[in-house]
Amino acid sequence: MCNIKKFGEVFTPHKIINEDLVTHDIDYANPNLKFCEPCFGSGRILLAIKEKLLAYHSEEHILNNMLYGF
Repeated sequence: MCNIKKFGEVFTPHKIINEDLVTHDIDYANPNLKFCEPCFGSGRILLAIKEKLLAYHSEEHILNNMLYGF
């Protein structure tokens, strides 16, 4: 809670991230998918998406073509 007041940081809990990635009908096998996280902080959402994508694509393809964070 201290970091929220001090830095304005709010991290999405892993449980919510995992539920969100399963709930939506996303075809992770599609090599043309692109994910953008405009406020990626620690990167936990992008890392969770990367784990899903690794079942279908090489890490090089994922990092060079599918995941973007600002």
